[in-house]
Amino acid sequence: MKFVLTMSAALFLSGCATSNIADPEQQSARCDDIWTINSVTALPDRTSEAKRYYEAAWLPARRVAKEKGVIKDFHLLSTQKPDQPGFQLVTVYEDADQFAASEEAFQSIFRAMELPRPLLIDGLERAQIIADTSGADDYRFVVSPAGPCRP
Repeated sequence: MKFVLTMSAALFLSGCATSNIADPEQQSARCDDIWTINSVTALPDRTSEAKRYYEAAWLPARRVAKEKGVIKDFHLLSTQKPDQPGFQLVTVYEDADQFAASEEAFQSIFRAMELPRPLLIDGLERAQIIADTSGADDYRFVVSPAGPCRP
């Protein structure tokens, strides 16, 4: 999937979008898919550490969630802005019910992962790697199909 987006802390996409996947069954999204995209900004000269931070916690949790049917899919995307390096954390849900149940499921997954608190990357905590965006606005967008939707 290719999206060009400008985002704050979180963006919720609901609707359909087509993909570049070769498998015809995967070429269009279901009409009730929900996409959450969290935009995170790495602090100056901390892009590598930020990527490893999300590879250590966010990606493993998403893999477990996908295996358990908590989510449909996930992606860790790199932001190509030299003045503001960061990542887009994308989670795809089958529908609103799956999205609504996800918070409790993720809490359980993270507890089971037994990650060290705080999670350190090269001796650095999250606040030393990732910019604080806690005051940023949230947005919700409804995306129209760019191609056929599967019912």
